[in-house]
Amino acid sequence: MFGLFQRSRRASRPSPTPRSRPAVEQLEDRLCPAAPMFMGLSATHISNFLVVSGNVMDESPTTAQVALNGAVSATVTPDANGHFEYIAAWPGGTVVSATVTDAENLTDGTSATIQNPSNANPYLTLSVTYGQQKQVTLSGRVYDESPGGLTVNLGGMVSGTATTDSQGFFSVTLTASGLGMVSATVADSTMHQSNQASVTLVSVKPRFESFICQELPGGWYRFTGKVLDESVGGLTIYFGGTPMSLMGKSTTAQADGEFTFDLRLNGTSTDEGTAWAQVTDWWGKTSDNAFCDVHQTGV
Repeated sequence: MFGLFQRSRRASRPSPTPRSRPAVEQLEDRLCPAAPMFMGLSATHISNFLVVSGNVMDESPTTAQVALNGAVSATVTPDANGHFEYIAAWPGGTVVSATVTDAENLTDGTSATIQNPSNANPYLTLSVTYGQQKQVTLSGRVYDESPGGLTVNLGGMVSGTATTDSQGFFSVTLTASGLGMVSATVADSTMHQSNQASVTLVSVKPRFESFICQELPGGWYRFTGKVLDESVGGLTIYFGGTPMSLMGKSTTAQADGEFTFDLRLNGTSTDEGTAWAQVTDWWGKTSDNAFCDVHQTGV
């Protein structure tokens, strides 16, 4: 019996099955969208108008919508800086409420009591349209008890003045020094200062709609194409690439953006290969290169 007990003690026991440790899952980094937020709202009775303005903060303010209620009922869209305004004939009432809803359907709300000063500060609006080269037309309206004959001062990328008509409208065409912000202010006849209105001058870079090479008689080759831009007439198209004879050459775009350049190539392999064209617009923005293949008959 004792021997049997000893043998059973010496018998090997099965090893326990190892337990696997629970895996830790790596969680993705996720950005939770933040709700929009009102940074200000005002409503002022000026002459025969109600001027409602404000600012919202959001990741993408131009995709948000501001719903106005109370004394007025309207929906407005903030600009890229989050500013919005709504101006209407004076409707009466005492309060304007606002609710902003962003692209994620998140909201914020606020309200403002309508102010009725006896001599309100003027309120100024400003917009821009683009002309030839770097000319811009700045226009807007001054809201005031006496809006006619006021001087609107323009600064930033455009310097100059404009004078309001009897209803406060103004428009002036000037040459900008570059892209960026243009600001405007005005003082009324009692030297009350307006808000500072602003617009941002922007431009997309030019681009080529086409660029091709055609063979002409006598070893001549014609390079043609078309440039797209807000103001394309007179822009200089520069050429380059593998063909040696093309280096340093240029031509000018017509008013519709089309261009033509004729060149006699040298008839050797040094004028074979890929040619490129590039253009820079009046604001200093440069296009991507356009390419075409150049092959001389007999080379």
